[in-house]
Amino acid sequence: MVRKTVFTLLLTAVFLLFSLSFTSVSIAQPPTPAMVAVPTPALVYVDGSPVGFDAYNIAGSNYIKLRDLAYAFSGTAKQFAVEQESLDRVSLISNQQYTAVGRELNGRGREIKTAQPGNISITLDGSKLTLNGYMIDGNDYLKLRDLGQALNFGIFWDEVKKAIYIETGLAYAQNNDPIADIQAYYGQEIVRLVNAERVKNGLKPLAADRALFQSAQARAAEVQQKFSHTRPNGRHWNSILNDSGIEYVVCAENLGLGQADPQQIMKEWLASPGHLQNILGDFDKIGVGVLKIAGSSPRYAWVQHFVKSK
Repeated sequence: MVRKTVFTLLLTAVFLLFSLSFTSVSIAQPPTPAMVAVPTPALVYVDGSPVGFDAYNIAGSNYIKLRDLAYAFSGTAKQFAVEQESLDRVSLISNQQYTAVGRELNGRGREIKTAQPGNISITLDGSKLTLNGYMIDGNDYLKLRDLGQALNFGIFWDEVKKAIYIETGLAYAQNNDPIADIQAYYGQEIVRLVNAERVKNGLKPLAADRALFQSAQARAAEVQQKFSHTRPNGRHWNSILNDSGIEYVVCAENLGLGQADPQQIMKEWLASPGHLQNILGDFDKIGVGVLKIAGSSPRYAWVQHFVKSK
């Protein structure tokens, strides 16, 4: 009886020991595996200019070098300085000029690489950032959209052109609808191109106005029904300004239908004396509407609204 009890206790002890050991192993976190990094084929533009980022696509997201981004942002509204405190600690300081070290934008990768999980600590103006990163060939690469959210700059993806547009003058927005995403970018790009033309001609740039963007977007839908300055309901186009409570002294509208991108429609508008007159007119605000025409081809309806405020 005593021997049986002792044997039972020994079995119980062994079972508990095995259970504890098994439980300990099951909750241990496995190391993050290395990932395949494929060179990003997409063209990347910063404020409308092409930039040759050394970028890789890892698990469907694009990763770039921090110093490449800082170099490309120099002189923009979102410029930032990079201070290397140690091999694994970096501090970013917003609104400060970046000091180049000579290795920025030194060529795009062309071969598939192995990416190891990164272990770099990054702060922005003293606050720690949570960024996804990997190390490739001894260099740290950070997720572009994480950087966009942390530094608050716009990122837009053009599925048709396979291009990434980075806009330092726009706020970051989560990409939930690629079509609406690129339409919003195209509208802002039109404003940029208009103001570049005005400055070239010694004129003041126009202010982008939210209410005018809304009126122009509504007109873009109407233009697809009837390509005219007369609305489908028979009223003159400026009735949409009056209905929206937009006050003005003078107003004008430019229309386009079927062009594929801002560069194409702007080229046509600038070549037309009447449209050019509006672009260079005595106005102080602008709104732009862009709406994709139904179908698979990348064609859009384009509307510009100009006003001189009261």
